[in-house]
Amino acid sequence: MKPLVITVLLFAAGSIQALMPIEFPALLCLMIFIALHSRLNVALYGAVIAGLIHDSFCPAPLGISIPFFLLTVFVINYIRREIFSDIAWTYVILGGLFALLKTLYFILILALFNIRPVRTAELFLQLVAGVLVALFLAPGIFLAAAPFRDKWYRRALR
Repeated sequence: MKPLVITVLLFAAGSIQALMPIEFPALLCLMIFIALHSRLNVALYGAVIAGLIHDSFCPAPLGISIPFFLLTVFVINYIRREIFSDIAWTYVILGGLFALLKTLYFILILALFNIRPVRTAELFLQLVAGVLVALFLAPGIFLAAAPFRDKWYRRALR
């Protein structure tokens, strides 16, 4: 995918995520798609932009989500050749897994910096809600973003 297309898609996903009243991991699901269908350098660009957009719409300090999105890109880039990136079940599994990891990451980081204390009941509810929403949202993001991927790059990956 081209960096301009990635930027526009990430801003759209960030806006949708900010308008939803529940935890809606649209940026995360889109980053999974971008990491599976882009070169590493372009996906890393997308991870930095996604982290900045995520932090601008949430009360966390600016830049705190960039390491998580970069880690997401590196992990997906590492396993990319081993998974099927054109079927929806891949996005269901990766969306649920990374939503779980995202919730744990933010709870630990915010507790570590004394921004937000850890509460067991709230942690459980956030984990369950984040995973359930991501399980249904990730295939939808895949279907919505599929027309924007580079067709010639798919041939170069194989």
